[in-house]
Amino acid sequence: MKYNGISNTLKKLGYSTTYITTHAGQFDNVRGFLSTNDFDQIITEDDYPSDEVKTTLGVPDDYMFRYSIPVLNKLHKKGKPFWLPL
Repeated sequence: MKYNGISNTLKKLGYSTTYITTHAGQFDNVRGFLSTNDFDQIITEDDYPSDEVKTTLGVPDDYMFRYSIPVLNKLHKKGKPFWLPL
């Protein structure tokens, strides 16, 4: 079942949608919820180098933000609008 929300609305307007979290995708059902809400890309603990995962909550915030810079640059280079709620 798909739901209507900001991510679906923005996709209809030509946006890509990406979400980045520091922890596992299963935590709080983040991956399931965002997949059901039509996010194009969901970056979770599984995407980070294993040596950067420091606690049960995944990577530290500062590493997540450093990791997100190339992701943002790649989205920008596509030349279309994107939404990345942090």
